[in-house]
Amino acid sequence: YSHYNIENDQFTAPMAGLYYNMICTGYYSLTGGVVTTKGSTPQLGLIRWHNVHSNPDSQCRSGISQLSAGSVVSIRSEGGLYCDMDRQIQWSMFSISDSMVDAYAFSAFRSQEFNAFNSIVPFTELVDEGSAFDPLSGSYTCPADGNYLFSVSVALSANDVLRLVLTSDNTSRGELELIRTSKVHDMLDTISRPFFVRCTKDETIGLKLLAGRITGNTDNTLSSFVGFRYNPRDVSPVSWAVYRTTSWYE
Repeated sequence: YSHYNIENDQFTAPMAGLYYNMICTGYYSLTGGVVTTKGSTPQLGLIRWHNVHSNPDSQCRSGISQLSAGSVVSIRSEGGLYCDMDRQIQWSMFSISDSMVDAYAFSAFRSQEFNAFNSIVPFTELVDEGSAFDPLSGSYTCPADGNYLFSVSVALSANDVLRLVLTSDNTSRGELELIRTSKVHDMLDTISRPFFVRCTKDETIGLKLLAGRITGNTDNTLSSFVGFRYNPRDVSPVSWAVYRTTSWYE
């Protein structure tokens, strides 16, 4: 906690570099709200303005920020945010530059609407350590073999649906999907999902839109695609990810 001031809820970056940033919150029933970071580049927003959910909900969002030494980052909120003893409200960060052997990482965002089906989503490049992300094609070429954590966040307007998959030029890899097919949300929302995958050198990763549309939004960097290679310093990498291909009822 030496760099986090719990009295004023501020984090002061001890060194320049890339930081992985995650914010989570709960929402009261029938109430929307916003949580955003302040002082980071980019500013990250987690939004749920729709108010038709009949019980409390929670959601999270991750991003990668470029901070200079001494940068002060905080979070701010608007609307009703729900939390109980299960700690739905959370903010956490760690330094990719300091904790990883090689800071292969990128952070890209999109502020314009996109609705071209079966196409890879292009982005505006913000950070690209390793020069492996092509913003025009929206593709990331893995610079080395290893395990990579990717995270995508998307803005959706009222009643919009979405099917978005993490896809690869490695045809043996199954696609991983972010989906919203419900149309009952009546205002702007963000939805997010992380993907932890094994990537081989020169394999190309991108996000393909299968259905729906991504809403254009210039505030709070609502639509983003970020990732980094998990290769920690000083210890042997230990990581895993499992996925189900069938529904689960219990």
